[in-house]
Amino acid sequence: MAGNNKRRGSNVVKIRIFRGQMFIVYMILIVFAVVIAISLINAMKKPKLAIYDISSTEMFIGDNYKTALIIRSEEDVNASQDGFVRYFAGSGTRAKVGDSIFSMSDRSDIISDDTLKDNSTFSEASLSKLTTLIEKYEKNEASYDFYEVYDLKEDFESEIVTLSMNESFDMQSKLVGNSDGSLYTYYALNSGIVSYDVDTFDGISLDTFTSATFTRTGVNVESVRTNRRQYKTGDKIFKMVTSDTWYLVFPITDEQYQQYYYDKNAIKSPKTIDFRIEDDNLYISAPYEVITRDGENFIVITMYNYIANYLDHRFLEIAIGDMNQNTLKIPATSLVKKRYYQIPENYVVTKKEAEDAGAYIDDVQLSIFKNGNAVNLSDKAKGVIHHVITTEGVITDSFYPINALFNDDDYYYSEYFEELGNSFVILEPENLTEYIPSVTEIEGVYNVNKGYASFRRIERVKSNGEYILIRDDSVGGPRLNDHIGLVGNLFEENKIIY
Repeated sequence: MAGNNKRRGSNVVKIRIFRGQMFIVYMILIVFAVVIAISLINAMKKPKLAIYDISSTEMFIGDNYKTALIIRSEEDVNASQDGFVRYFAGSGTRAKVGDSIFSMSDRSDIISDDTLKDNSTFSEASLSKLTTLIEKYEKNEASYDFYEVYDLKEDFESEIVTLSMNESFDMQSKLVGNSDGSLYTYYALNSGIVSYDVDTFDGISLDTFTSATFTRTGVNVESVRTNRRQYKTGDKIFKMVTSDTWYLVFPITDEQYQQYYYDKNAIKSPKTIDFRIEDDNLYISAPYEVITRDGENFIVITMYNYIANYLDHRFLEIAIGDMNQNTLKIPATSLVKKRYYQIPENYVVTKKEAEDAGAYIDDVQLSIFKNGNAVNLSDKAKGVIHHVITTEGVITDSFYPINALFNDDDYYYSEYFEELGNSFVILEPENLTEYIPSVTEIEGVYNVNKGYASFRRIERVKSNGEYILIRDDSVGGPRLNDHIGLVGNLFEENKIIY
């Protein structure tokens, strides 16, 4: 048993840590903690890089303003005798054949408001019609949507007006029967819309307008509706607009003729044009055609709605544009600007054209272009002939590829390089004329779809201070649902976002 009482743990190795070693360990831990603390402090100091998801909106885009002539199918109705008039139909009222529009009497007291008010009430038959409309609504109230309720309201108001007209007319007839006065009542000969707004162009048509019409000389729209006014034979009492179809006509330039003209006989249905009526900010798309008269070109827009809204107009101010223009909405805070070289189109050449002109590829310049990485360019690669004169007087003409953001009809917009600055001299390939491209600032945003900031240019459409509407089809521009920096000046191009 003695052997079993031996102390165990003879294989345990004791490590002695000296004070000097402990000091080193503590120092390492302290340094590590300080590094972490500094990193956390720096991270907290860095501004938060918020991201914005681009959304779209549809809007009308147009600033081509025109003064358009209104042409309607109109029939003037004039007084057939002298007398005082009492109107039954309101302006814009739709009347059918046989409806009473006005009465005329040789006595003003017979048609006065006070006389009719003191002697008129709704008959039982009229009240029954109104009751029927109300009961119809109560019966179907639960199944009506907004528009059906609105239509019912219109029907109810129209019925009240019609009944009032009939009651007034019946009362006038009774009053005349009890007096020595005479009464003449006008009944509509055609169905249409009653209008009391007249002007010097009443009766103008698509066949009779001329370019002189648009000088608007002598145009004065006024109302002829005045109850108890004494009219003379031949005076205009009202006019009946006999069709819901009306026209807007305006002159166009030769350039606009080329833009809008089409052969209406070559297609099944007419083309449409988008425009806005300025008075009401009303956006409309309607069919049109282009006509030529006396050597001048006009657009004729055919309208089928809203005729009652503009009975008191002979001309309308409109803006021609594009009502289906999709735009993107970005916050104004996302906007940044970046410098670009503006290079004339005739200075841009392919690599092959530059070599034919005597230029050659300079690897140093290529390294500037590609951030230090030499590249192999195809013969179709676009660039310019870079003209350099060294301090020793050595002339070097080399092909310099351009990183074009986009180009328009006149210029290529190439990335600006700090290394070259404003001393970027290029040559025209045919006559070797020297040129220093101007530097321009282009508005844009930072796209962060791939985790780093990449510049995308924008084309403004409209802005309201907080948001900017931009085109959705700009070359080199952002697209719907792209992620961009919410506050653009907090981002650095080509830097990874955190």
